[in-house]
Amino acid sequence: MVMKGVLEHQKMWSLVVAIALAVLITVFAAFNSFGETSNDDLNDEERVEMEILERAYADVQEEPIIVVAEEIQKIKIFDAQNKLVAETALAKGDVIEEESLKVLLNKADLLVKSGSIAIYRIAE
Repeated sequence: MVMKGVLEHQKMWSLVVAIALAVLITVFAAFNSFGETSNDDLNDEERVEMEILERAYADVQEEPIIVVAEEIQKIKIFDAQNKLVAETALAKGDVIEEESLKVLLNKADLLVKSGSIAIYRIAE
């Protein structure tokens, strides 16, 4: 279904943001816990590690992360006994592709629509 792709896309961006934040927090913690260090007191290995940290810090600072939140409409369809028979989630501009879901939606009456959720009921 189209929604699975959208949700996976959002999960991927959430993971990217979480990793970027973790790197940023780690770098800030490293700088704050060690205070000012001069490269003169460091051996070659420590100097290389410091340069890598400085480059990573610069990369995180330079690359803004832009996340676009998509508006998702959730649709739930209940039968006459108030049992959930179908549900889906659509991004803005998406259409329902499943024929069985289209048939159920055409049979159902809209009960309530609030924010991003619409609840339908089939009266048999």
